[in-house]
Amino acid sequence: KRQRDEFPGPRAQRDYVRYFNAVDRNDRDSADWSTSIRTIRYYIRIFCWALDRVVHTLYVVVCYLAKSGIGIVEWSKYLSKNSGRYDFQVDLAIAIINYAIALEWDGVSHPRPRWMRQSSFIPCECGVFFFCINGLTTGIAHKGRDVLHFKCNKKMKIDQCTEERVTILSSGQYCRMCYAKLKHEKVRGRKMSVGMKIMKCEHTRMGCGWCKQPVCEECW
Repeated sequence: KRQRDEFPGPRAQRDYVRYFNAVDRNDRDSADWSTSIRTIRYYIRIFCWALDRVVHTLYVVVCYLAKSGIGIVEWSKYLSKNSGRYDFQVDLAIAIINYAIALEWDGVSHPRPRWMRQSSFIPCECGVFFFCINGLTTGIAHKGRDVLHFKCNKKMKIDQCTEERVTILSSGQYCRMCYAKLKHEKVRGRKMSVGMKIMKCEHTRMGCGWCKQPVCEECW
């Protein structure tokens, strides 16, 4: 009759059997969210490896605090299995960027650091980055009107679709209107693939200068 015999083993083996799941999670996290870069300088790779361990440990601690009801209420979004880790990585990056900017510039003094935009800031109301938090920029950035250049050297500023077809591409592309007409077309009872639709469309370099969409002469 067979029987199980137990014999003492090294402590390292016992600890691995007990905590190996955490090791796998750590390796998987660093594979998905690594900060490492390709370089021949080995010490940079070592630094990035250590940084990955720090970020993963920080994420685990924040999730544990969120589950325990400790800390900021917004931390609960990091518990999501779908986007929790992504949100944490983005928020951490924004926080580090804001901290770095605050070390270099107080938001008032002139001149600004060389790496910073020297002209007026682009309007923004995100309320997340350093410039929005400190009230240095507000409003919404509006795109300026496009300028069309005709063969006769005539220029025209537009803010809506034009009545005349103009050259907008250096090489021909499929007509977007022809493609839209084939939306419900079927071949042998099945919907047409994207490649088949594109092959049936007319190709052109001309179209609307405002929408930047190629439209053939027939559809225009």
